[in-house]
Amino acid sequence: MRSRVRGGVRADRHRELTAILEFARSVADGEGKAIRHLDDAASVRRYCGKADEVAAVVGNGRILDWGCLYGQMTYLLERRGLTVVPFDVEGSRRPRTLCELVGRTPMYSQDPVKLPFETASFEAVLSSGTLEHVADPEASLREIHRILRPGGHFIIYNLPNRFSWIEWVGLLRGTAHERRYLLREAGEWLVRAGFELLVARHENVLPCTFSSLSGGLRPMFLTVNRLFAGLDPLLSRIPVLSLFGTNLTFICRKWN
Repeated sequence: MRSRVRGGVRADRHRELTAILEFARSVADGEGKAIRHLDDAASVRRYCGKADEVAAVVGNGRILDWGCLYGQMTYLLERRGLTVVPFDVEGSRRPRTLCELVGRTPMYSQDPVKLPFETASFEAVLSSGTLEHVADPEASLREIHRILRPGGHFIIYNLPNRFSWIEWVGLLRGTAHERRYLLREAGEWLVRAGFELLVARHENVLPCTFSSLSGGLRPMFLTVNRLFAGLDPLLSRIPVLSLFGTNLTFICRKWN
């Protein structure tokens, strides 16, 4: 299956799925566990969809993959014609990443906030599961704003939703995110930081990773997810139901 994105670049979805799944199943994380957010086709397809959206928004610009970790978004975005700079903090360094498959080497920093890039040097910055984990969110937003050119895009995926039912389960199990956000609250925060909101939505009413589940539970939930994953975009648009989605997504633009 091929997906068309702006600029005429085509992405071979089957090849991408195969590459990421093989990588996830051959590389263990720091605790010796499988890379659970990349070892299932339904999860990887969602990353592919995000990459399609980013490419459509940004075009052929230079983008910072902020908090790249295993590099799945760098890999997917490079294959869609973007110039990607994969970046993370030293504590997240991995011996192998998917970045190498597209000729990129991640940059790492000892500083948890300061970004080692010139002012107005990027057309876009991507945060995919990163903003909720940073040491100083306000300072990090200032750094993101600084390195973006006027009119540049800040794209945020996987920001934990405070009303998410999976976060409620996580609270009981001790696996919930420390920082959780409401859509309106997070949107107002981004506006105060100097960004114009272009898209603000709930996503993933049906969570796709189940990374905290073990034993027989996880395969069971993954099977259900594979069967109904195609319904999730529709479920995420139903006004009341969407409030319980796992994540928040924002596409922002830096004020000129």
